[in-house]
This record gives sequence, structure tokens and C-alpha cells, in this order.
Amino acid sequence: MNARDDVPGYGYQLKKGATALTESWAALEEVSNNHLMLGHLMRWFYAGLLGIDQAEGSVGYAALVLKPQVVEGIEWARGEYRGPRGRIASAWRKERGRLALNVEVPVNATAEVHVPAGAGSRIRESGRPLGGRSDVTLKFRSGGAVVVAVGSGRYRFEVEEKP
Repeated sequence: MNARDDVPGYGYQLKKGATALTESWAALEEVSNNHLMLGHLMRWFYAGLLGIDQAEGSVGYAALVLKPQVVEGIEWARGEYRGPRGRIASAWRKERGRLALNVEVPVNATAEVHVPAGAGSRIRESGRPLGGRSDVTLKFRSGGAVVVAVGSGRYRFEVEEKP
């Protein structure tokens, strides 16, 4: 649906000249052409593809979960959300068997970052190994990701899959 340019597909609406989501898949001129009926796609971009979400029980984005979904057929994603504490950003890129994940956590916030990595992958943050760091705390490994806790700041995680 996201990649199709026929019905049902968002690309079809774009081909018909839509600049916002339309009320119908056919993008009819006689109905609303600024309609949030299909707005769930935006949620997937932010919370799914970029992985930007507020932690359960958090207020005002004081605690974040950054859990990007690196999906087949998409080579990179980049975006940000302006929360009450400031800019929350996530960007990732796949390149030659490697993954680079950049995240930004605003001042007075913490984040649980789920770094997509297979078993045995080598993971570094800003060129340094994760172990023995005071600013990046390794929490656990879960379902194809290494989960780390970080405070406010900018982080660059690099994942190299073992052959």
C-alpha cells in the first residue's frame, strides 16, 4: 500500500495531484482531499520506521524509546519530532553490510535505544565499543536488537554484521 501507485496505494493519490491524504483511494475531486482517514501511515513513519516513541508511563517525553524498524526494500530513513523538551531525532542507513543509526535525545530526557543487530554483530558508538562506558549502558539483547540506555545528547551507533 505504501509503495503502490495504483489503487489502493498512496502513490496513486500522488499521481492524481494530491498534496494531502484524500478521503477516498480514488482521490475524487468532489470529496475532501485533506482528510486524515489514512493518517496511520504517519504513525508508522515516526514510531515504526524511525522508532521515535514515548516510554510507557512517561510524561512530556521525559523517557523515550527509540526502536527503529530497519525494513527490507528501504535503504535509509531520517526524521525528527519536536517534543516538549526539544528535538528528538532518528536516522539510519544500510550500506555494504553495515548499519549506521544516529539518534538525538533532548535535554532532561533519557532514552532506551534498540540498536538493530544480529547475534555476533560488532556494535560501536562514535567509534568506541559499548562495553565499559558510563554514558551508554548496555541493558539487554532482545529480538534482533541490542538495547542500551542513554541520556540527552547525540549518539552514532555503527553495526557491522559478522560474515
